[in-house]
Amino acid sequence: MRVVCLMNLVESSVGVCGVTGGRGLVLADEKGADNKITALDPTTKRVKEVIKWSSMLTAESRQFMAEYVPPEAVRRLFAKLQMADGAFIALLGLQGVGKSQALIQLFHTLWRDEEKKVVYFKWPGGLDPVDEIFQILINNGFESQYRVLLASEIDDRTRGNPSKIRKINKFFSRNLNAEVYESDFDWLYKKVVNSALPVEEFETLFFANSEIRELRKEFINETLVKMRAVLIDTRDYGKSDRRLFEADLMGIQRLWDRVLSYASINGYVPFPNFVVAIQEELFFGAKGVSHFLLGKMETYRLKPLTPKELYDLYIRRFKDPLPFQPDALMKIAKLSRGVPRRFLRYINLCVEALFLGRVGPPPIDTSMVDRVVTEDEMRKDLESELSALFPKSDEMKAKALRLLFYLSAREGLNQKQLAEALGYSEMDVSRICEKLEQYGYIRRESTKEGKVVNVNA
Repeated sequence: MRVVCLMNLVESSVGVCGVTGGRGLVLADEKGADNKITALDPTTKRVKEVIKWSSMLTAESRQFMAEYVPPEAVRRLFAKLQMADGAFIALLGLQGVGKSQALIQLFHTLWRDEEKKVVYFKWPGGLDPVDEIFQILINNGFESQYRVLLASEIDDRTRGNPSKIRKINKFFSRNLNAEVYESDFDWLYKKVVNSALPVEEFETLFFANSEIRELRKEFINETLVKMRAVLIDTRDYGKSDRRLFEADLMGIQRLWDRVLSYASINGYVPFPNFVVAIQEELFFGAKGVSHFLLGKMETYRLKPLTPKELYDLYIRRFKDPLPFQPDALMKIAKLSRGVPRRFLRYINLCVEALFLGRVGPPPIDTSMVDRVVTEDEMRKDLESELSALFPKSDEMKAKALRLLFYLSAREGLNQKQLAEALGYSEMDVSRICEKLEQYGYIRRESTKEGKVVNVNA
């Protein structure tokens, strides 16, 4: 018989629940091994909290994090945005390193400090996604501004226009040829601004589709030009998505050009700052910067976090390492190789295993971490990342993967020793190490014996 246990959080298919000696509900495996997590034990509450926290792998699901401590690059970027006018900035980082979270934290801080003169949105894709950006702004509190613009345009285009006056009369449900008075325009203006009717109803009543699109462009320009900062998060791209990435960059450039041109023509000062989060894997091509627009951008690079920074992130959230032993939590931080998303995923794997009785009793120690965060789990992460680093060669990706695992258990090898041990050519080892060092996986140090290679913890 299956029983919902531990306050009904999950239905266990690996064990049964019971009441033993007044200790409350316990989760036991089929052999009767008691993992000691009870409904009356404070550990149970912590386990549930950690599962909930670590399940939110994306910044979009987490949103603002009170425990967030900005890395150096984010602190410098924040200072830049407070002083600069018209800056065009790329926030670079590997996938999962925290670019989206950095933008969300910047948004909330600037929203408070810059009197709400900041917008943040994820680029919807495409060269000119006017309708999508329009809807994003409408959904994020700017509808009243659009209604004012819409009402003014209706007023301007209706006066002296018999066909549009007939539309007003029809809207007022009266004789189509009746005279329209000044008070009718005032009423219509207030109706558009204050009505509960969707804006689309007024758009289609008075404007053609091409006019609606131009009106929405004007609204986007008018809104963004007044911002201190426009924060744009790009999509997560795979190894075969370079064309999508370049198309999105062209679309962002069009928006940037249009807003700055609008600001210049209409005398807006200061110009808004644009910040675009970009996957570092796609920033550089074989011959340098992969897109001409990127050469125009000032760059801030989010480096992978140190194990201590990841460990401290957990401590700031929960005050202590429970349900982990300190060395077990630090081990997860090291295995995560500086990527917060991976850190959360490995924590989630361990705590769910504890909750379901696959490991235990608590606290989780290093041997339990080894049983859950296996080489296969780490290999999955690395294979995905290395596909972005070596998009045109599965052979080089496989060689890089093997080299990293070989190095993870050894220290102080030079490139010649690596080539001999792995059966690679020295040229292949040099190329692989150059790419891995560029993205922070390894570090090379010159010695008398040549360049010594070590994995970054």
